This record gives sequence, structure tokens and C-alpha cells, in this order.
Amino acid sequence: MACSAATAVVIAGCSGTTAPVEEAAMPDFPAAAAHRIVYSGAADSGGALFGLDLDTGASVQLTASMEYAEFPVWSPDGGHIVFLGEGEAGAGLLALDAVTGMVELLMADLGEPVDFSPSGAALVFMADSESGGRGLVAHDIANATNTPFDTGSEADAYARWSKADNALVFESSRDGNPEIYRHEIDAGTTTRLTDNGELDEWPSPSPDGNWIAWASGSEEVKDLWIMRSDGTEKRQLSDGVLFGDAFAEWSPDGAEILLSARDDEGSALFLVNLASGEMRRVTAGSAAAWR
Repeated sequence: MACSAATAVVIAGCSGTTAPVEEAAMPDFPAAAAHRIVYSGAADSGGALFGLDLDTGASVQLTASMEYAEFPVWSPDGGHIVFLGEGEAGAGLLALDAVTGMVELLMADLGEPVDFSPSGAALVFMADSESGGRGLVAHDIANATNTPFDTGSEADAYARWSKADNALVFESSRDGNPEIYRHEIDAGTTTRLTDNGELDEWPSPSPDGNWIAWASGSEEVKDLWIMRSDGTEKRQLSDGVLFGDAFAEWSPDGAEILLSARDDEGSALFLVNLASGEMRRVTAGSAAAWR
């Protein structure tokens, strides 16, 4: 890793010999801080981050167009959005200052989604191991060091950090088929939560830590499901959609979920109401982050 950042409170310097390159804020782009929802969308010949107003359905572009801009995640303090992208600031993990609009390169060449620890002091993402497998690592932002999580496997991927109880939820193919697991960081224990012949992927914990949303199905039809954090009370929320390759995103009150799925027009965001089961298309795009 070439660079590091302390985005939860302040963007820190970059480790190594190469200083981060900054991209000037565009004056006609609104501050990301004014938007609770950001997502990845198409812009010009590439991609950008957009802000979404659910009440009106209006979207506004928040960053300059890049080669790509994917998997945005809010820092716990709401001051920054980290995302995978390639633009004037470089390629890898980038950080957007939610107020100034400045974009900084944090980790060069990183190509996997990340998520913040509850304090914002660390990031989790999947990385190749020296033995040829892949696993989850904690990246200490201040010290720019990686520490593997000992989950008992080198076949883990796509983790999110439960902010309410300091646990990881992730998918693992350790038994040959992707299933959802939960890792208690303090106790060091790992529990399998799903056990079936379907593809179980992209888990996302609710804000209170009591529920997990995830994708389950085949490559052709993959629906949104939720379950208790202990794997009980599994419930299917969508029927016959094609869940996209992105985490489902819970509303702050846990009453709704923004789902990335594919329809006849391409990738789109759908809002799912957990109480009524209503599902409606919101806008083209994917991989929403909601604070």
C-alpha cells in the first residue's frame, strides 16, 4: 500500500515517498455534506459520485468525472467519503472532503471495497495472502499497517464492519460455496449464518447491529434477504430481481434499504420498505452510502 489516511477525523499524510495528489474542488459542484445519500453513477465517458434527494428523486453530481468512481462509504463523522476511483488524484482508494470537495489519493492501486471501523481509525477490506489465498485485513489508518483478521479461512471477501457491536459480517467460500459469516472481533470467534446451495453474498449490518441484509440466489436471479445478526428469522424481501454487485444500504433508522440491482435500463437503485415490502426504483446508479 502506497498511501494511508485518517479520514474519520482528519485526512492524514501519506506514508512512503510519494505525497498525495489533490484535485481542486469544482465550484459548480455542491458540497457532499448537504446530502445524506451518495452513490456511484455514470458521468460523461466515465463515472462520478452523486448526491440523491429521496423526497424529490433529484440527483446532483458531486465530483468531477473520472475513469470510474465506485463503492462510496461515509466516514463515521460524516466529514469524508472514501471510494474506489481513478482520476486526476490517482487510482485506488480516494477520499472526498464532504465540505470542500477536494479529492485525495489515500491508497494507490487498491481495488476492493472498504468499510470503516466504528471509531474511524481503521478500514477493513479483502487482500491476497502470501500463501495465495485471500482474507480480511484491518488497515490502521494512522500507522499505515495491515493486520489480518483470523477468521479461520483464506477464502473471505466483501466485509462490512458492524458499528453497533464491533463485529464483521462477510462472505466466505471456505466450504466451496459462498455463505455469510460473522466474526466477533473482541472474542475472536467466527460463526456461519447461512447454509444452503445458493450464492450468499454482499452482507450489510443494520445501524443497530440487530439485522443483516444480503444477496441470495443464482447469477441470474439474486434477491434481497434479511436475517437477525445470529442467523435466525431469515426473510426474503424481493422477488425475482437481479441484486447488483454492491452492498445493500440501510437507512439510519433501519426502516428502509437501498438496493443496487439491474433492470432493463442497467444498474439502478431501488428503495425497499421493510414494513410494507414495497420496492420502487429511485434512480440509475449503484452502491449507495447513507448517513
